[in-house]
Amino acid sequence: MTWQKKEISPEEVREMARTYNIDTLTASILVRRDVRDPAELCYFLEEDLRYLHNPFLFEDMEIVVDRLQAAREESEKVLVFGDRDVDGMTSTALMVQALRDLDLDPEWRVPAEGENYGLSVAAVEDFAAREGTLIITVDNGITCFAEVDRANELGVDVLIFDHHDCRDTLPDALAIVNPKKPGTAYPFARLAGCGVVSKVLWALALSGSDYYNQSLAFLVTRQEGEELVIEMLKMVNLRLVSRLTVRSGSGEKALYDMVEFLKGEPIFVFSEREEKQRMGLFLGAGFDIHLIGLDSEISQYFPPLRGQSLEGLRQKSRMALYGMDGGELVDVLASLFVSLFLKKENSRFQVWAGTLDLVALGTVADMMPLLNENRILVKRGLDLINRSMRKNLREILLRRKVLDRSVRAEDLSWYVSPWLNAAGRMDRADLAVEFLLTDDEKVIYDLANRIDELYRKRREVGDTLWDQLRKEAEESLEECGGKLVYLVSDSIPRGITGILAARFSQYYHVPAMIVSLAGEAASGSVRAMDGGGITPLLEQLASHFDDWGGHEFAAGFSLSATGLGAFKRELIDRLRDFEPVSRDDRVPIDAELPPAYLNEDLEKLIEKLEPYGEAFPSLLFQSNNLAIDNVELVGKEGVHLKMLLATPDKKWPALFWNSVDRYKKDFNRDDNIDILFKLEKNFFRNRQTLQLNIQDLKRSET
Repeated sequence: MTWQKKEISPEEVREMARTYNIDTLTASILVRRDVRDPAELCYFLEEDLRYLHNPFLFEDMEIVVDRLQAAREESEKVLVFGDRDVDGMTSTALMVQALRDLDLDPEWRVPAEGENYGLSVAAVEDFAAREGTLIITVDNGITCFAEVDRANELGVDVLIFDHHDCRDTLPDALAIVNPKKPGTAYPFARLAGCGVVSKVLWALALSGSDYYNQSLAFLVTRQEGEELVIEMLKMVNLRLVSRLTVRSGSGEKALYDMVEFLKGEPIFVFSEREEKQRMGLFLGAGFDIHLIGLDSEISQYFPPLRGQSLEGLRQKSRMALYGMDGGELVDVLASLFVSLFLKKENSRFQVWAGTLDLVALGTVADMMPLLNENRILVKRGLDLINRSMRKNLREILLRRKVLDRSVRAEDLSWYVSPWLNAAGRMDRADLAVEFLLTDDEKVIYDLANRIDELYRKRREVGDTLWDQLRKEAEESLEECGGKLVYLVSDSIPRGITGILAARFSQYYHVPAMIVSLAGEAASGSVRAMDGGGITPLLEQLASHFDDWGGHEFAAGFSLSATGLGAFKRELIDRLRDFEPVSRDDRVPIDAELPPAYLNEDLEKLIEKLEPYGEAFPSLLFQSNNLAIDNVELVGKEGVHLKMLLATPDKKWPALFWNSVDRYKKDFNRDDNIDILFKLEKNFFRNRQTLQLNIQDLKRSET
């Protein structure tokens, strides 16, 4: 393990700290992690829901909302078709509950035992035969070409809410909401499936307001020398659609352009009185234009802003600080209107905000990067989880023994997601969806017992197969040129392929492909926990698959069992040119802390930059010349070290996992040591203490 502390500019750190009013240690960590762009930085320093991207940046969102509202008006029969993983389960539960809130009574389905991933033709035909008229796919659908075509033939509309990679062409659905859709204007591609559904729910909330699909104009005037400058922009569904700036010195053309731009629009200004005075100078004494002033309402709903000028508000605007508006006064005005609208419509959007616990769970479970708006979605969702607002999630936390702590994103990954995921991997995802949807405490308890049993069984099967397949895995690794573990067996249940692939990939530091045989069908999972992505390799092999899809580091596929021979031959041939990224033993350090800096304030810094997870791992610190006060062997087999390390002000408990072989070889009890560590909370008997989780150590040189 090579310790690596990236050199950064002290001037850049001080400038960031000054600009964003943060301490220099926080600024240095962000700079060292290359979080510099103001538009990205805001997601690390803010948690206001206003910073989320507008769902109507998805080109088909108006079609989606109108179709769902039409389904409500006609009391149509609707089917929600989800997936068997946690993202698919949460997506299904979110969509079903949203439709129930629209007074619809939707059916829902997830793949059952023996069924492949995604919508099926059989499901489409069955639904159409029962007079169904609308199918909504969540966390799947972007590769369902034949299924969508069949639905169209039967007069059933299909809405696709997905986040998986798109092919060269798209299904002929009525609407597709996917942040990876080619040419989309949506600015963030790494939403989970539940994140995509959450965007639909937000759009539905807005559609119940008076401003849905209404074009709104905003106008600000300012004097520049002898000229009057008039800034204008239009928004539809709180989304910027056009802007215009004219100058009084441009004569009649400026007047004509302005009139055409504003014709028929409600025109919002900051101060009606002041803008009418200035506009009168431009248009003449006989002008007649209706302006809607926002200053009094802004003062009413945001008392701290009372008496401020628009220019003064721009100077204090957090949105402007991060460059998240256009930078002009009219952009500040439009941003104020959005804040005012959301404040006035708070009850409508609170229903949506109350679903972010499931969005956080699905996002973390699907290993989506905790960057951009995912950070706010997960942070706000964790706040809900920690308030135990949802009975279902409270039951999971209780059973997984994490109810007594402040739940973090890592806890969702380690404790909550695997428990729910077991139901899907054991072909009973329907139990988990039912569990997430019910509010009946007895039903919650009974379903939790059934999922508990599936979780236990899956772990037992996985452990047994791991032991049985190790020798075969090593042989396959050699056959594949040391680049891949490839296993095929009829003894591997389909629901175990993913967990086995992840375990083999982590153990051998190469991608792993595990295939389950069931009669004439074969289905596989691929994981690349270390090294490069596997999408390019799968694309080269796509002609063999009946279906496939997934992400860069996790994918699945299905094919005929009779085609496995040809598939393996081409796989080995393709592997000759496949170069997974070699494992990098360099460990990036976030900050080097003198022992005196190891104090309780460090916890506040860590909490400030939560959540941690995919693409934003936990902070890693270096501290040098710590004295060892005590060392104990712990664990059932005594393979871990529990240590007590002394600083000038405190003695810190520390754990060094799987390290007993290094004791008395790399360091001794009487040594001073340099350590790489993460600060973590230890929960024991309802008591919470801080401890150091040592990642590596070495004897101090001085």
